[in-house]
Amino acid sequence: MKSIHTFKQCTITIGTILPLRLTFTGARLTTTTSTSTNPAASVTGYALCSVNGCSFRFLGTSARSTTRFVHELEKEDRSSRRLTTLHNHYRTLCFINSTPKRQMSHSSWTGPFGKDLVFRQLLEYKSYTYTYLLADADANEAVIIDPVIETVDRDVKLVHDLGLKLIYAANTHVHADHVTGSGSIKKLIPTCKSVIAEVSKAKADVKVNEGDLIKFGKFKLEVRSTPGHTDGCITFVLHEKGLVFTGDALLIRGCGRTDFQQGNPGSLYDSIHKKILSLPQSFYVFPAHDYTGQTMSTVGEELRYNPRLTKPKNEFVEIMKNLNLPYPKQIDKALPANMVCGVFDVPESS
Repeated sequence: MKSIHTFKQCTITIGTILPLRLTFTGARLTTTTSTSTNPAASVTGYALCSVNGCSFRFLGTSARSTTRFVHELEKEDRSSRRLTTLHNHYRTLCFINSTPKRQMSHSSWTGPFGKDLVFRQLLEYKSYTYTYLLADADANEAVIIDPVIETVDRDVKLVHDLGLKLIYAANTHVHADHVTGSGSIKKLIPTCKSVIAEVSKAKADVKVNEGDLIKFGKFKLEVRSTPGHTDGCITFVLHEKGLVFTGDALLIRGCGRTDFQQGNPGSLYDSIHKKILSLPQSFYVFPAHDYTGQTMSTVGEELRYNPRLTKPKNEFVEIMKNLNLPYPKQIDKALPANMVCGVFDVPESS
């Protein structure tokens, strides 16, 4: 980063980096693009600059205070501790006030489940994996469920665009068909913690068990143990909104396979019926995958129309034993990587 010797030059430089995302708040600062008239030189005291949903505080307008600001950025940039990607590979730090802007009350930023919940369903096309981003629209605290390594940049950009503070990246189980993105997300957002079931024996910051709660803002996800696809499968229930995130246990008109890892069709049948299909029939079902283009179901629909789970348990077990599914394409890469949170703490190749 080059030295910048005046407040006006500093603001213009940041405006050049992100000419369409630069806004100022404070005394008489109205610049919105790098080409607009900038009255910053006439301002005394401090001003606030907001870029990509994060706030920068400029202390004074003198060359000395601005140079101090730039030196602090250079020092913190080298430490690589609290960096925010702003444009391509240009990175700088919200070193005084890194709290995202609280603009999430706007209904168009939320989703179909009320103005207080941000909800996004995201698709990774290679493995047909659904990733879910949930956030408290008032507190801006967010959790992401089942991120995929190939779409981490997309997901992190969305988090920044919406001004969210991502506090958890949670996996419903140790996936065999893709590498989780939780480790890569932690590299880009160091304050984010990874979450997985303790029984999975995989590495994560937070190990959860039956009945634990994952809190974000005023909301909380209840953890329900749903083994059968793997021993470590968990389902997340957001009771306040009637949403259930079933991972690979319950799929839309189907269920997870039981012919590898710790698969057990009897356990899966019991898990789904006792922990998921026992919920109110109006609850929305959001699985980790769908291979037919469907995005959601309900508990009531699966109770009536799931061709496997409407059968008696003994028939279900026979169905699962005779599926003859192909070997997962990415399993040899995905399983060992996902045991250590994707790529987190794995030495990078030179």
